[in-house]
Amino acid sequence: MPSVLIIDDNRADADLIKEALREVDLSVQVFSVENAVLGFAFLSKQSGFSQMPTPALVVLDINMPVITGLQALRLIRETGDWNAIPVMIWSSSSRREDREDALRSGAIEYVVKPAAWEGHVALAHRIAKLVAVRDAGAAAG
Repeated sequence: MPSVLIIDDNRADADLIKEALREVDLSVQVFSVENAVLGFAFLSKQSGFSQMPTPALVVLDINMPVITGLQALRLIRETGDWNAIPVMIWSSSSRREDREDALRSGAIEYVVKPAAWEGHVALAHRIAKLVAVRDAGAAAG
């Protein structure tokens, strides 16, 4: 079963997109952690995450304490075991510079966090589609 890892220090935002994904596609497992350090532990299967699957997609908040989303994205891209995992940046920031930095650093998309439920559902459809494409590619490869 394909999975998505959400890395976001705002639990309410992570819960909204998790709920929208459950509404859109029950075949996608959704996991979330509150910061990049826990995200790295999840990806490396350490610190209680040893049984976790490698996600088909990481949804990464850009504005987090200690390690920012952009710093985390760059580390993901530099780490051999993780660099093929697609990363979608989602943020409350609509600054063009943030979008450009994220895409230049290897994000596949930059999405501004939706303000309404319908936006979360639309984003969940987009995420489910990205996961399905990646899952189909993994099955064929």
